[in-house]
Amino acid sequence: MERYFPHEGLDVYQRSLQVHEALDALWQSGQTRTRHVKRVDELTTSLTLNIAEGNGRFAKLDHRRFLGTAEDAGTKLAAYLDLLAPATQVDIERVKSYLREVMAMLSGLRGYLDE
Repeated sequence: MERYFPHEGLDVYQRSLQVHEALDALWQSGQTRTRHVKRVDELTTSLTLNIAEGNGRFAKLDHRRFLGTAEDAGTKLAAYLDLLAPATQVDIERVKSYLREVMAMLSGLRGYLDE
């Protein structure tokens, strides 16, 4: 796959896209109007967009701020996934395993930027 933007090559960005893909059954289920599903959509989008935007920033403070926002979205997303688990056919554990990897990578990136 040809890449046009630097963030497309980041493992953390690609893994965040896998979170979206793993939730595909949720978007297709017709439950898209429930408030929890809407919030999951907003948080997965925030997670991915903030990773991309942070990577495009040259100032460490800006980069760190966007990664912090992505981490916040990931933490909230984990809680919303717990709320959705009993009411959905989506493999929430699979989604959360991808999310755990994203969060670990974000933590590592923030640690690198803090040095």
